[in-house]
Amino acid sequence: MKLINMLWSCAPLVAALAVMPAFALGSSTVNCALAENVVKCVGGFVVNDDGSPSATSCFTECADKCCSSTGESGGANACPGFTGSVCRDGSCIGQLACEDAGNDGGFIGLIEGASCVGLEACYRAGHEGRVDSIKDASCVGTKPCFYAGQGGGHVNSITDASCVGTSACQYAGMSGRVDSIKDASCLGTSSCAAAGYGGEGGEGVNSIKGASCVGTSACADLGRGAGAYITSVNNCCKTDEECRGDRTDAYLPADCAAPPVPVTTNPSDKPTPMVSVNPSGGPTLVPSVAAQDPSSSPTPFPWFIEFEGLAANFSAF
Repeated sequence: MKLINMLWSCAPLVAALAVMPAFALGSSTVNCALAENVVKCVGGFVVNDDGSPSATSCFTECADKCCSSTGESGGANACPGFTGSVCRDGSCIGQLACEDAGNDGGFIGLIEGASCVGLEACYRAGHEGRVDSIKDASCVGTKPCFYAGQGGGHVNSITDASCVGTSACQYAGMSGRVDSIKDASCLGTSSCAAAGYGGEGGEGVNSIKGASCVGTSACADLGRGAGAYITSVNNCCKTDEECRGDRTDAYLPADCAAPPVPVTTNPSDKPTPMVSVNPSGGPTLVPSVAAQDPSSSPTPFPWFIEFEGLAANFSAF
């Protein structure tokens, strides 16, 4: 049953990947830490050494590896007005995908890992506001991160194939705050739309993680408005509209705050001694490399590793 639920929760991500062209899947072989693989832009043009815009458009400099409306020659309208950095790995791909992102006094950090893919995917994200990082095939679909962190708002990071689906994180943190969205969270139509919208100061949403907010409008309007604050949404809110409009932690389902229940195979009420006694009476030290504890939790998200493989297999780079 757990496997079925996990696969079901990944359905929006799988659906988005199915319609993505091969060039937009990016490649794990592109090292975005190398300056040669990153295009720095201001107002849609490559940045000169003095910080001013050059005469070379970001589209031209990307050479169809980023900032392209189609991923092919002639698609020049993906990054007009874009002010930020993008990796040459299939990021900012689609009609107006990164138009005006980080512009007009705003800020947007590095966009990498085949992120911001689709019609207006990151349109005006961080415009007159701030988005620090978008990576790992996040913000994929139609308007998934449209206006995120815009208008004085702040979104710290969107990572791990999060914000996937039509309007998934549209207006998230706009004129407000969302600190982080990660672990394949916010999947589905309007799943986290307007989350953390319009808060003031420390209000908004601290984190959405653990494959949370999966389903149509699952966390739409979460932590929205003055006085609203959500500490953490972790591994919960996985049905349509389940956490829609929740303004404080008190409104969230109980499983959002509950720690994971450990799995035990020992029926005894007493713990197994960590030190054995040998015939001489001296203690035998516990081996420095112990066998895998059967009570430990399994490695999360094995499908994400498979996704990385899929990205590499279908890369055009």
